[in-house]
Amino acid sequence: GEQRMGGAGILVAGNPADGSKSGFTDVEISGCECHDNAYYGILITGAWDTKATTYANADVRILDCRVHDNPGDPLYHENHSGSGLLVEDCDGGLVDRCVAWENGAQCDGAPGGPCGIWTAVANNVVIQRCEAFRNRTGTSADGNGFDLDGGCTNCVLQYNYAHDNDGAGILVYTYQDSPHRHHGNVVRWNVCENNAVKKRQYGELYVGDGGDGLSGVEVYHNTFITDQPAEAVVSVVGRKIGVALRNNLIVSTGRVRAVLVEQDAPEIVIQGNAYWNDGFFARLGSRDIADLAAWQAAGKELAGTTPLGVWAEPQLDLASARGTEGEVARLPRLTAFVPKATSPATRTGIDLKAKAGIQRGPRDFRDRPLAGVRKPFAGACAIE
Repeated sequence: GEQRMGGAGILVAGNPADGSKSGFTDVEISGCECHDNAYYGILITGAWDTKATTYANADVRILDCRVHDNPGDPLYHENHSGSGLLVEDCDGGLVDRCVAWENGAQCDGAPGGPCGIWTAVANNVVIQRCEAFRNRTGTSADGNGFDLDGGCTNCVLQYNYAHDNDGAGILVYTYQDSPHRHHGNVVRWNVCENNAVKKRQYGELYVGDGGDGLSGVEVYHNTFITDQPAEAVVSVVGRKIGVALRNNLIVSTGRVRAVLVEQDAPEIVIQGNAYWNDGFFARLGSRDIADLAAWQAAGKELAGTTPLGVWAEPQLDLASARGTEGEVARLPRLTAFVPKATSPATRTGIDLKAKAGIQRGPRDFRDRPLAGVRKPFAGACAIE
């Protein structure tokens, strides 16, 4: 439904009386702090049109901004409220070095929920080097750290850190009658840790189809790790989903499924990941999979599942300091997610360029150049 555009700390909205896709181009928002707004910290949007073929805004840059304590409106039930930063109805955009925390706690009874930093109904928007933590929701859904939502095409989430959010660390989702087709989006080089604090169904990564389907979603070289009792670390839920999960490190410290795939589908590809959990390994459709060997045997029914990867202790130094509490300049110094040289995660993975035609990017989560790292590995961090 139509977004409520009042109650934002900063609002850029092309919303003419005739409902056309008029708006703003070449916009920069830099160094701002937005807090204690009911609906959004920062909102970029336009006139709502489920049949839109163009966008209201273009070339928007949001740099070094902090959005926090935007609680949502508990009396507003038509849609979500309480997000930190949303780039919507936009062709071309960059969100860089921004931080979102403690947003959304009072969003109650709405059909959708709030997120820390997200984009929707957008093309070619990049969200990178950001941190989203302790974002909340009331009785509504979500409370996610990051989100590529309905109507996203060719958007990228990279080099971000999500932790301790009520919902998913990262949500990739589409909904019925979304403007534009959700296609060609990328999630890479992110770390998601101990999310789904309140909404256990989400886990660290939740890829979901709410009606119109997703295709061409590439998820590679992320670290997804939790000590929360979520339904799964990574979930793929819905009937019309085309997603590839490659070279990720998927870890649970308890009896949490590593992966849940609700429907077997030929468009779901799972290759080269490293897994570690305490039993209760995976669920494929209606079947519980006891371990990696059993999943490999069942994998002939799921396209592209050879090789699945390895199940082994990843040898991370999780006693090291982690959450940066919004000091994004410290993200490259987080060593807790770097496997030891003897870790099996350093010897698994597939050659993304040779096997999947994917350029993995120049640097890892910690801003380390990958030019000298020739062997495939799993996770967001190359070894020292």
